[in-house]
Amino acid sequence: MLTSERLRVSRSLFVLGMIAAASALPAYAQSLAQILQGYAAQAGTAPVPAQGQRFFTTRHGREWACATCHGAVPTGNGLPVVHRRTR
Repeated sequence: MLTSERLRVSRSLFVLGMIAAASALPAYAQSLAQILQGYAAQAGTAPVPAQGQRFFTTRHGREWACATCHGAVPTGNGLPVVHRRTR
């Protein structure tokens, strides 16, 4: 049976361990606007949606486009190429 001193130490170690574990987790508190600002800062220019859409739908190397697998809408789930060939 645990003595009151051992119980207190065990609880303290547990609490300290939980605090350490929580502080090691990455923080995902950024809003979408903050994420977009970060991308713009990395690119050194403001985003141009039309340019992104053009990249998404243009065939690269005359073989594939992002839309080939993902569909015409970039936010869709898309399908692997194997599934598209069977249709």
